[in-house]
Amino acid sequence: MPDASNLTLPYVDTWMNYAGDIKGRARVDGEDWSRTNLVLDKRDVRIYDARPIRNELSLDREGFILIDSKTSADYSQNDMRTIADTYLGEVGAQLKRLTGADLVVPQNTGLLKRYAERARVKGVAGPSRWAHMDYTDLSAHKWVDWIEGWQNLKLKQHSRFVVLQTWRCVSPPPQDNVFALCDASTIDGKDLIVFDAVMREPIDKPGNSWESQLCKYNPAMRWYYFSDMTPDELIIFKAHDTKKPWSAQPLHNSADIQGLPNAAPRASIEARFFAFWN
Repeated sequence: MPDASNLTLPYVDTWMNYAGDIKGRARVDGEDWSRTNLVLDKRDVRIYDARPIRNELSLDREGFILIDSKTSADYSQNDMRTIADTYLGEVGAQLKRLTGADLVVPQNTGLLKRYAERARVKGVAGPSRWAHMDYTDLSAHKWVDWIEGWQNLKLKQHSRFVVLQTWRCVSPPPQDNVFALCDASTIDGKDLIVFDAVMREPIDKPGNSWESQLCKYNPAMRWYYFSDMTPDELIIFKAHDTKKPWSAQPLHNSADIQGLPNAAPRASIEARFFAFWN
């Protein structure tokens, strides 16, 4: 990987929310926002365009890559349930070929579409607004338990599993908001803060609540994005790896890009997969 400063790479200056001084156990409650106790620390951040070095990136080092990836699914609609089987099947098969895993299964049948603020659609989620990771070691294993029950699979017999998250931009370039990732090798585990992500009640029902992670600001962290993404490209990033649980995944977040003439409002689709090795 090129040296730390990356002074030869194009970049944009933007802002990002990190975790501030949160009292007690952190919680983000989508069911009842009054129970959310986030304290955010807004910082100016420089993010480098990783497109010139895309062939040098590694899932095992930085934690993310960009690949060419076409799909036959019609992602122009907002109801992702109608294309979930097609999309998850095609992307899952590509991940299996890419990683050499013995089995790749989607986290569930869900497929998430997001719009940036300028194109917000009622009932469709907006992009994240704080630097975070979606799993801890505990929650990754909990998801394996849930998937076993939902899909009637025997997964714990495998010696290793990796959680792979995928992100595809489906609006034309350039976009007014991009997906930013932090080089996993520049993250200090002492800066991570576990929080409870509560999606719905009851919280003890499988898939309704799990642990995720926030992060405090650290100037040593190195952030990247990919400029001018097209719908035929896919970002893949690790969310957990049983070989190295905490350090496998990059922080990620949305980032506004200011001053681009005729920039399109970002629209994206996301899906998560579990890859297993015997």
